[in-house]
Amino acid sequence: MIKNLSFVFSALLLFGCATPQLRAVKAARDLPHQALIADVPFIAQTKNHCGPAAMAMMLRWSAKAGRLNEAPATSEDLAAQVFTPGREGSLQTDMLAAGRRHGRLVVPIRDLHLLLSEMAAGNPVLVLQNLGL
Repeated sequence: MIKNLSFVFSALLLFGCATPQLRAVKAARDLPHQALIADVPFIAQTKNHCGPAAMAMMLRWSAKAGRLNEAPATSEDLAAQVFTPGREGSLQTDMLAAGRRHGRLVVPIRDLHLLLSEMAAGNPVLVLQNLGL
């Protein structure tokens, strides 16, 4: 019985946390139900290097799309700019600075509707997932 109550409490807690995001998605009636941005190159990450790999994908996409002419960025090169060994990950400020250092307009988006709008317009977005709960 205790295990079942624990599960119910956990499920209610998770649904409660997701409520603002679900409302934003439901309110986005002007957006398509799904978006595919097929031209984003895939770069496999090494352990704890999701930040450098994701940044390399974004930089290569923008170069490929004709936005800038430069040599393709590698995740190894970007690791020196965005990876913080003591945190075993990348900080938002480092990711913003690296994008700008490479000549990109980097804009933090804190609104889910705006994020979905960017994706619907064909622009890939880089989402920072904070696992330091």
